[in-house]
Parts: sequence; C-alpha cells; structure tokens
Amino acid sequence: LSVSPHKNADYINQIGNELSTEKCQFLVSNFKKETRGGHTILFVQNPTTGVQEQATKGWYTTVERGVKKTYHVNQYQYIDTGLVTDDSYVYYFDSHTGDDQGKMMTGKIRIGMDDYYFSDGSDNNIPIGALLTNATLPNGRKTDANGRIIK
Repeated sequence: LSVSPHKNADYINQIGNELSTEKCQFLVSNFKKETRGGHTILFVQNPTTGVQEQATKGWYTTVERGVKKTYHVNQYQYIDTGLVTDDSYVYYFDSHTGDDQGKMMTGKIRIGMDDYYFSDGSDNNIPIGALLTNATLPNGRKTDANGRIIK
C-alpha cells in the first residue's frame, strides 16, 4: 500500500444539498446505482428538471431508509472502489459487489494482509474516511507512516 501523507484541511460536513467548499458534495435521497460494463454509475435527481442524470465528478452522500452512504464519483463518472487519493488524503471505497459497492469505509479495514484505520470522524482535524497515518487510534493503538495498524 502506497499512500500520500495527509495534510490539515477543512472537511465538508455531510449536510445540505450542495456545499460550497473545495470539494463539491451533495446529499441525495432520490438516486439509483447501476452497473454497466463492469463499472458502477450513480444517477441522481436534477433538482431543477426532476430528471435522474448520471452523477458528475464529486462526493455524494446518499440517504435511504435513514442510512447514509458516501461515494466518490471519478472523472469518468463512475463510482470509485478501492483506494483513492483526493486532496492529499487516502480513502477506501468498498470493492465488494452488492449494495455497499463503492461506499466509503471508516474504521478498521483489512487490505491484503494488513489492517488500516480510516477516520470515523472522532478527530475533527481529519476528514471522515481519511486514512490515519502516524496516529493514535481511539483504542490507543498506533498507525505507521503508511497507515498500517502497528501490532
């Protein structure tokens, strides 16, 4: 796992319809996910026309039955999976098929043979979902420079 060191930056709170920050994030409740050619596509309702359109590059938090899931749509308009670097932070998006495919993961995640920790939001200086490097976790354990949990 090769990662970039994180930097301090403002994080977008997951509220509102469109937030004006460095990253554009939307909170959507009328959406659908579809797989085409091995890629997952997010469709969201255009608030002006009411028509569902393919999501463009950015961050999207969906709400369905009270459950929030955050996705990152890349420049090709596909939902990202696996490790993704955005604004010098590294995130992990579920790569398993199914309802959670592409969902941003938080907490302890096993990748290969190692465990990593992605922010759960308890540290306000680190964006939710960002890989913690050289950090002390809520349970007192530590991560190394690559974000691996030290055994």
